[in-house]
Amino acid sequence: MKKIAKSFFRKGDLLIYFFIFFVTSLPFILTGVLKITGNIHESLSIEINYNGTHYLYSLEEDREIRFKNDRIIVEIKDKKVRVKESDCPDKLCMKRGWIDKPGQFIICMPNKLIVKVIGKEEYDSITY
Repeated sequence: MKKIAKSFFRKGDLLIYFFIFFVTSLPFILTGVLKITGNIHESLSIEINYNGTHYLYSLEEDREIRFKNDRIIVEIKDKKVRVKESDCPDKLCMKRGWIDKPGQFIICMPNKLIVKVIGKEEYDSITY
């Protein structure tokens, strides 16, 4: 038994196994490092589509955007955005709350308002 185990693993074989493991795991390590460093310098913006007109704002500065004679208020604060006030009957856009990740959006159908976070990484779907 000892002779079989001793002849199966040699020092050269272990070096080859570690080299193969390192080469196969290198792409996963590099993509993880690049993804982490890429998100640090990424700036997000807000695209607002109101009644067919497009507006673009940065998430970096806090502000309130008013539409329809101040009856619709979109608030940008602390790098997040929400619909603060709306005159729609269900107020679903207000109940959506704060959004801050690329691909998230708020829609108010009665007022024809779409608020979307735009950034480098947008996903159509995520599977766990």
